[in-house]
Amino acid sequence: MKHFYGLSGLILVFAVVACEKSNVPESATDQQPVLPPSLTARCARALLIIEGDEGAGSGSVINLKGNNLIVTNIHVLSGNPNPRFQLLNSQEVIPETFGVAEDRDICVATQRQASEGLEASTSVAADVSIGDDIVIMGNSQGARVATEVKGKVVGIGPDLIETDAKFVKGNSGSPIIHVKTGKVIGIATFATIRKLDALSRDSQFNQVRRFGYRLDTIEKWKFLTPRAFALESQRVAEILQRTDDLVALAVEILDHGTVTPSKYDSQSWVANCLGVYGQGSLKSGVDPVRFWRAGGEFRHNLNSDLGGLSLQNMLPYHQHKLADEFRVRDALAKFFNETDWHKVELRK
Repeated sequence: MKHFYGLSGLILVFAVVACEKSNVPESATDQQPVLPPSLTARCARALLIIEGDEGAGSGSVINLKGNNLIVTNIHVLSGNPNPRFQLLNSQEVIPETFGVAEDRDICVATQRQASEGLEASTSVAADVSIGDDIVIMGNSQGARVATEVKGKVVGIGPDLIETDAKFVKGNSGSPIIHVKTGKVIGIATFATIRKLDALSRDSQFNQVRRFGYRLDTIEKWKFLTPRAFALESQRVAEILQRTDDLVALAVEILDHGTVTPSKYDSQSWVANCLGVYGQGSLKSGVDPVRFWRAGGEFRHNLNSDLGGLSLQNMLPYHQHKLADEFRVRDALAKFFNETDWHKVELRK
């Protein structure tokens, strides 16, 4: 199964956004769900456009247990510095204290600017049935306009809602609104594409599948300030970036037997190693010992950015991301340890 996660789109995939495919079949019915005008207006007043230095997404103000809270996905904010939250009337909403779900990609924040929030279902199992109409409202493709994506509920789980509504990049964090009750039953979060196999070839599952996380079954939250969230997110983003650079380096060596320092950001650890220890081309007479020293950096200091990292003190969302990261780093360490750097060509 292949996942498409949004905002990064890198080899390592963790946090999620939907990916639109042209061959995704349309809904089985020609009738499209329609929200009552009063509910549409209320949804529009509660919708949030979220933009940061590294990407855009959606959010909304939702009333949870009597509190009008900002609600979105963690991955919309993590690794996306300086996020800004704006209502459709251009009013900025300022997050104060973050609450992060321990078992799913959901983040809430207290705020004081928006006095009206969408109503959340407190019992999706009782309110919703498979086949019910839903509408997803959000910032599709990060275009800074509110859109409605219509569809139906096609699956219900303890923590997930599956829908055939074709939400796309930018809809991460959008509310999934149950047309019958007018309540939010989930937050649009991710999509999967299943590889074709004999069992699924003629089934409904041979397609893009889209999911949102339920709000009514979240039991545990971790609370922290926006600054603490930003600092932890930045640390994780830097670790992910080093891994991405190292994966690109490994792929270049594996595919072509070369290393091209100019391909890497000049401020990155990988570029620094290559820039300090390697110049020119080994085939043109550069001393191979200098480049061997760069190989030594990749073998022995590959995980130097992980020093002092305490997973147990981090948000569960980041713990899961880094657990995957550590497995990739282990594979990279093995690859670089087995690489004969005397045979690798260094290109300008």
